[in-house]
Parts: sequence; structure tokens; C-alpha cells
Amino acid sequence: MQRLIRCTAPLACATLLSLGGCATVATNTSHTFDTVVVDAGHGGKDSGAWRRHGPPEKAVALDVALRVDRKLRESQLKTVLTRSNDTFI
Repeated sequence: MQRLIRCTAPLACATLLSLGGCATVATNTSHTFDTVVVDAGHGGKDSGAWRRHGPPEKAVALDVALRVDRKLRESQLKTVLTRSNDTFI
């Protein structure tokens, strides 16, 4: 039981800290911006991590970036994608 607590305690702390950071950013309205840069990360010859089953990291990262881009544009924000297809930058 103690081993389980020692293994899960750091994860629980990290999760709580990350959620607190998100709440701070979401409620901070003292700064304004008009453009959001969305970086999809890995691409082209840089595949990122590979899983045993499922797509490589570069495909997942691009999918998420394109979805975030679409949602931001729907909210009337300007966006810039660092890549919009499977290319290496």
C-alpha cells in the first residue's frame, strides 16, 4: 500500500499543479493578443514517439493542432500554424 502511495503521490501533485496553472492562465485577462501561433511539433522525417499500436506522435500532434486552429478561428482569433501538413521544419 505504501508503494502505491509513493508511486501515485507525485503524479497527483503534478496533476493538481498543472490544473492550477491552467486556471491562472484562463482567468488572467490583463494581457490582450490578436494572433495565436499553433505549433504542431514533429513532422516529416521527425516522427516523434512511436507506439506499438496507433499513429506516430507527428500524426497525433498535427491532428490536435489542426483542431485547435479550427476552434480558435471559430472564436474569431487569428492563427498561424507552424505546419499544416506532414513536413519537416
